[in-house]
Amino acid sequence: MFSFIGYKCPVCGKPFAEGDDIVVCPDCGAPYHRECYHKLGRCQFESLHSPSFVWEPSPQEEEAAKAARTIPCPACGTQVPGNSNFCPNCGTALSGQAGPAQGQAQADPRQAYRDSYQRMSASQAYREAFGTATLDDIPIPDWEAFLGRSSAIYLTVFGRMKQTGRRMAMNLSAFFFGPLYFFYRKMWRWGLIFSAIFFVLNAPFLLLMLQISGSPAASGLNPDALYSAASLCSWLTWAVMFVRGFFAHYLYRQEAARKIRQISQALPQGEGRAEALRRSGGVSWKGVILFALLVVLLDGLVAALLGPNLTALYALVGF
Repeated sequence: MFSFIGYKCPVCGKPFAEGDDIVVCPDCGAPYHRECYHKLGRCQFESLHSPSFVWEPSPQEEEAAKAARTIPCPACGTQVPGNSNFCPNCGTALSGQAGPAQGQAQADPRQAYRDSYQRMSASQAYREAFGTATLDDIPIPDWEAFLGRSSAIYLTVFGRMKQTGRRMAMNLSAFFFGPLYFFYRKMWRWGLIFSAIFFVLNAPFLLLMLQISGSPAASGLNPDALYSAASLCSWLTWAVMFVRGFFAHYLYRQEAARKIRQISQALPQGEGRAEALRRSGGVSWKGVILFALLVVLLDGLVAALLGPNLTALYALVGF
């Protein structure tokens, strides 16, 4: 296990010492005194949490942590401070030697966190972080079976939402990829809803393209009205992106809980229940591929209907 001795608790600011009861945030790996973490009730870096954010110590903390630990000289065995370049007993160069973590080689704290966290099941991680074995009155192992490989990440987000009572938590995949995310997570109803919104909001711009290019399919349409509608829809598109980005986790939690309860009522226990949860949950590439094909077909249809005045169209799109 990675040693946090010498690093500072983000809450109280005191360096961790040998024998301290230390816990780490299951989302980013930031270390805390257990008492400090429970007193704060959340991670100090919660506002920064994202799939790409992982806690790491400052250079000053790293240097202090090295000094707080000792390493054996490879030549004479003398214990020397971890930030030493040479052994004070025999003079052997220690450059490149990594300070040990309780008898083991010092590792990158980010990788050490990931390694130790991956060895824990989602159920263990959830109990450690939130002190309960259920979420929305559903046993965590059922959630774990349904959510699949990303269960630890989602349960952490769902647990924080439950703990704080919030419905908003940024989901970058839903924000940037829209309906693709919902289909990928087998949220068919929401995938169809956001797909319909996507096509409706893009319709004015596509019609404007046809009208400006002189396509007979858009003859008689008012270009000024289409331009105004396209401008409005561009702003609405951003609004929809923020809505689905901030509420995707909440929608997924509600949808998953509904499906898990249905399966639990039909299959109260046994291996068949776990298998049914895995089949119903997890991810699917079929919906993603079908939606992508539909978008390609729509683009192809618009391209086939374009009129002869492509120069004006290129000016519209900025070419």
